[in-house]
Amino acid sequence: MNNTKILNTLLSSINSFRDDFQSDLFGYLYESDIQCALFAKLRRDINQYVNVIGVNEDSYRLNLIYSEYLQAFDLCCLNPEEIIKLSKVDVLKEHRGHDDYIYYLLPLLVAIELKLIKGKRKGNFQSFLQDEEKLKKSIHEWHKGKISHWLSICYIHYDEVMDCHINSLQSTHNIEVVTSIDDLNCSYAVTPTKTYRVKNTTNV
Repeated sequence: MNNTKILNTLLSSINSFRDDFQSDLFGYLYESDIQCALFAKLRRDINQYVNVIGVNEDSYRLNLIYSEYLQAFDLCCLNPEEIIKLSKVDVLKEHRGHDDYIYYLLPLLVAIELKLIKGKRKGNFQSFLQDEEKLKKSIHEWHKGKISHWLSICYIHYDEVMDCHINSLQSTHNIEVVTSIDDLNCSYAVTPTKTYRVKNTTNV
């Protein structure tokens, strides 16, 4: 698959998992449950590998989907179209001839952050909002040129918890109900009955 097809498949998988979550809310009691389930679904649906040039080895055959990549992102999809452009000269110059770069410095097609708000408590919604800022800084500052797209998704066990946050965020965010997670470089909240796109209007 080319990058466009990979992105379409990734979004389709994320929406399929959204349906799984909404139909079995308490099958996911912890954020790690969501991370593991979505990781498995993305690996199964995308099911693609890329050969990465090596110095100590001729090449490494890597899956496109990983968790905790760059020790920063809950999930990610590698960017095969950029990775295949790497040469040994690039690797020797940027990574001093060590192959450990495959663990934390390959180009990413998408970086994904996940949150879960459990029970009827308000939870740490602010942490979800901060994930967007973290992802934007990663693209434009910390890992500039390494990340093409991002997604931040918060899963919530009760609709009324989201209702509370909608009221408190009206002055700083545009929150709208959408039928699916269709756009990259956006934040979304998923409740038992709805999906919301959450857009910061103070930092466009």
